[in-house]
Amino acid sequence: MVVATAVSVLSISRVDFVSYDSILKKKAWIIYFSYDGADQRIVGTFSSDELNKKRSPDVGEKVKYDFQISMSLDEFTCEYPIQAQDEYVWDYDYQTKTLLLDVGAKEFIEECESNHPDWNKWGKGRCIEMCPPHPLPCITMETLCDWYCLWRTPKARYGRILDPRTHFSATVSLSSRGETKKATINSHTARSVSIDDTAHISWQGYLGTDEDCPTAQARGISAMFYNNKWILIDSDKYDDYKNFDMAQCFRDTATGRITFDECISEHDSLANKVLTPVRFNYYFSDIDEGSTARVENGVVVMDVPKLLKFPTFILRVDADWLGVVVPKGRPKIVDIATNPIKTGTEGIMAIEIKNIGDGVGTFDVSVVCDDPIQVVESPPRLTVGVGDTQKAYIRLYAETEEEITRECTITVYEVEDPTLKDVAKTFVEVKPIVMCFIEGQRRCNGNVIEECKNGKWVTVVTCEYGCEVVDGVPQCKKPRARCGNRICEPPEENAITCPIDCQPICGNKVCEPGETYSNCPQDCKHPCQITCPPFDINCYNRIIQCWISEITKSITLALTLLGIITIVGLTAYFVIKSRGWYEEWKKKI
Repeated sequence: MVVATAVSVLSISRVDFVSYDSILKKKAWIIYFSYDGADQRIVGTFSSDELNKKRSPDVGEKVKYDFQISMSLDEFTCEYPIQAQDEYVWDYDYQTKTLLLDVGAKEFIEECESNHPDWNKWGKGRCIEMCPPHPLPCITMETLCDWYCLWRTPKARYGRILDPRTHFSATVSLSSRGETKKATINSHTARSVSIDDTAHISWQGYLGTDEDCPTAQARGISAMFYNNKWILIDSDKYDDYKNFDMAQCFRDTATGRITFDECISEHDSLANKVLTPVRFNYYFSDIDEGSTARVENGVVVMDVPKLLKFPTFILRVDADWLGVVVPKGRPKIVDIATNPIKTGTEGIMAIEIKNIGDGVGTFDVSVVCDDPIQVVESPPRLTVGVGDTQKAYIRLYAETEEEITRECTITVYEVEDPTLKDVAKTFVEVKPIVMCFIEGQRRCNGNVIEECKNGKWVTVVTCEYGCEVVDGVPQCKKPRARCGNRICEPPEENAITCPIDCQPICGNKVCEPGETYSNCPQDCKHPCQITCPPFDINCYNRIIQCWISEITKSITLALTLLGIITIVGLTAYFVIKSRGWYEEWKKKI
């Protein structure tokens, strides 16, 4: 990354001489200098007289040749570790059941708690009161209520972005008498490097400035582990999401002002806003894409357009060129303790180090682990007295989809003489993020059915017509029935919804077109069986008039039948009588 083009001057603070340097294995000069400018490239050209003026008072030797130090800044970044929290964006689902007089509520609650033991909320939603079907006026009311079972599964995990640390990488060039030597040094893996066999340079730390890396908290930026990777999110939108109480929303359905589906829709809208990625820029602007942060291996990395802190160095140069000095000490790794790393969180490795040398030791600790374990930050340099023991704490980070164990190699070396070192190995356990908790559990996610495998949701079935949960079991929806194809396709079609395809069926408890009380009393009510609202006098009068009309019809029918019977009897009587009269008249003749 090119951050500037101007040239600044290096600042040398001190020059020492040693008769024997344990790194270079020869007499050497030690030069302490800093990178004072905020530019990409800095150059320091020093005459022998200038270097001699910087010598310590007890140094009698002098520098013979002029030389030049040039440093070119290759990279300067702000890095923000992400720390996973026990907070989630959830997927909510629910099941309802309509119960009369709360009959069956206990069984429904027990089923809810049994099917979703990790988290469940159940309760009573909206209720209505109604009269039972009866030909007489309504005397008592019956209550019909919608009971619900609400459960949730993790969709994404929230991560807090920690305070930033800085990182630099620079190319160092040394020139003297027409000869140039180069090496690359950085604040991560190459904090101390040799420049051929002529010199050795080590990074000591930073000089503070008034400017620091921007913080994610000040910019309202957080992180979310979603779809197996970290994304940057708007912290305010996440706060809005946390303030939404799904359980309370479901309880509010009892008022009738909101439905279960409206609660789910409102929650999903807030969740989608949270999971919309945002940008984290160095400047308070969405324009400068060159300084936009990115996420690499669980760490937010931002390229910075200028130096925020000035690195300081110790340069050791061959005395024939210039020179160096190093104190001595010998490290010994006494003990290594580490805890398992959970994906999305940091693990700590504690290394106990003893100085078994004959002088005060200045030790650096290097840890290299097999993938995917990474060292978040190297520990600070240790200064350990003769025979004393200190601990170095290493922050480790890793991501995995299954439980694994990887090897780490620890090297502790004396800063002024890296050949004085100790090496040890240990094994570190890494555990995956658990996005689901019941192995084999299934759920609907859009048009697919997912199954919980090894703590993650895996697609097992893709549904052509969508997915739905029936009696708590996710399954693919069937194609919708098509009215007019001369095929009756229940349950969507019947004689009411599609009379073209379906004929009425007497005895199915539904009064369908073509059925009446006369031809199918099993399905159709008597015309006078009307359910009236309470205190509706007009409705009651209609019931009375209906029954009076039915009784009148019955009486009229009875009288008509009686008249017909009377006429038939009289006719028969006179016919019989007439025959008797005829026979008597015939005898007389």
